[in-house]
Amino acid sequence: MKAKFFILTVFILLSLSSCKKPSANIPSAPFTPEADIEKPALKTIYWPLLGVTGILTRNADGTVKSISYSGVRNPTQLEFSYDRFGLSKAEVSNSLDGKFLLYDALTKELIAMVKAIKNGTGYRNYAKATFDSSVSGRLESLNYYTVNEAGSTLSYTSSYTYNTNGLPEKITVIDKNNNKRVITIEGYSDEVVFEPICFIDFDMGEFFPIYNNSTLALLSKLHRLPARLKITEYSGSQVNQEKLVETNFTISSKRLVKQIIKITDSEFPTPQYSELHYGY
Repeated sequence: MKAKFFILTVFILLSLSSCKKPSANIPSAPFTPEADIEKPALKTIYWPLLGVTGILTRNADGTVKSISYSGVRNPTQLEFSYDRFGLSKAEVSNSLDGKFLLYDALTKELIAMVKAIKNGTGYRNYAKATFDSSVSGRLESLNYYTVNEAGSTLSYTSSYTYNTNGLPEKITVIDKNNNKRVITIEGYSDEVVFEPICFIDFDMGEFFPIYNNSTLALLSKLHRLPARLKITEYSGSQVNQEKLVETNFTISSKRLVKQIIKITDSEFPTPQYSELHYGY
């Protein structure tokens, strides 16, 4: 089992889960943002369908230092480094990959995330995402590039629209061949406090346009997580594929206690399920 599956991208873990069907309903509630809430210290994340547990350790300032995984063939640890701007590096033990985050020195806003592979005593970049934000700090566009010796090649661009509550409503992804994928966020959780770092898609996969550092920082401030995503892929003007991601949240005193995630795909209609439990 590859270490990359355990970089806390809950949707990547779905590919390893059984198809046991739980009872779940999508929660919905009016948006009522409140003042900032004290964040409880998350200690563990447990995937019962996989038998995998992630144990968090922290730095003196409360930031997450590492997540160690048990219940996997090769014990794995995800390690984090920080600089004066915030998270600067994520690296998995027994892996050659590293993820590096770059910030604007004046605005302190995230401007890029780079995927690199160890090359001798250094690293060689092979993918990069750049973040363009508005004056208010809200993400407006994300550009994803593949990188090789010849330079960078744009792979896709994501553009963002927001609802009246300031939450992402639609993300439009246009790839280098002008194919379009639209991610519509059709519902959000009730008010919830969560660790953004535990939801980042460090592999920069299918869900990276929404589960990236910048968008998750906004969702954390607004105390909401997506509860219903509809992903529509187009070939020209024709719908090629549709996917629905529904998440049932168990929230207690604004703490995230449990998630049950269901993915239904028009190409593979048998639903996939994943379940996560959070311990404090």
